Amino acid sequence: MKVKATIIFLVILLVGSLLVNKSYAGSQTACAIWLCLPAGFPGSECSAPHREFKHRIKKGKPPLPNLAGCSSSPNGSYSTGRYTMGYEPFVPCKAGYTLKTARTGGYFARSAQVGVCYANRCANYINYPRAGDGRCQNHSATPRPKPSFVKMWVDGGYLGQFFY
Repeated sequence: MKVKATIIFLVILLVGSLLVNKSYAGSQTACAIWLCLPAGFPGSECSAPHREFKHRIKKGKPPLPNLAGCSSSPNGSYSTGRYTMGYEPFVPCKAGYTLKTARTGGYFARSAQVGVCYANRCANYINYPRAGDGRCQNHSATPRPKPSFVKMWVDGGYLGQFFY
C-alpha cells in the first residue's frame, strides 16, 4: 500500500512539474535579437540573431521573444518589453510637404507604390496639379531601402523605431 501511494505521489509530482512552466527563458540567440535589432544587427556577433529574427518572421512567430524570458534582475524580477511592427515605404517629406501615395499600373501591369511630396497648401486638392504647371510644387518621395520596422519599449521606456 505504501509503495502504491509513493508511486502515485511521484507520478503526480512528475506530471505537475511538466505542466508548470518554471522558466520563461528563450534561447540565447533569440534573446540576442533584443540587443542586436536596435543597432541594425552589426558585426559577426549579431549574424545568428539576425538569422533567428528572419526565421521567426518566416515561420509566423513573433519576431522578438518575450523579454521576461530573456532578462531578470538579481532580486528575481523580470523586465517587461513590448513592440509593434509596421511598414513605411517612404522617408517622411520635409517640413511644409505632405506625402501622398498611390498604386500605379493597369489591370494586367504589375502595380507599384509611388509617393509624391506635395506642398501642404496643395495636398488636399482632389486633382493634384502637375509638377510643371507652376501652381504647386511637388517632388518624388524617397523610397526606404528597408521599409519594415519594429518600435520597441522596455519597462515602459520607448527605445525607438528600427527599420529592417
